[in-house]
Amino acid sequence: MNYKITRILEYNNPEFNYIKLAEELAELSEVVLKMYVKNLENRPPMSKLIEEMGDVLLRMRILAIQEKINVAVNERVEQKANKLMEYIEQGKYKGGV
Repeated sequence: MNYKITRILEYNNPEFNYIKLAEELAELSEVVLKMYVKNLENRPPMSKLIEEMGDVLLRMRILAIQEKINVAVNERVEQKANKLMEYIEQGKYKGGV
């Protein structure tokens, strides 16, 4: 995967990678919202959610590597997961964290 991301970074303008991430985030947001505001017959299929989540994850990886923050981002993900586990253990935010 890193080889592919390196090739993408060589090909893309750095600003383009920011724009593409924003675009993919908007598309994911639209699908997520429709999963809950549309009636069952009009909801997007799960395959659409998978597609948009995959697109966002890839664009996030590309940008994190471009900005040389991938290690810091991974550390932040771990910190956030730990914080959510603390909330669960402390009984905070019942019904979801």
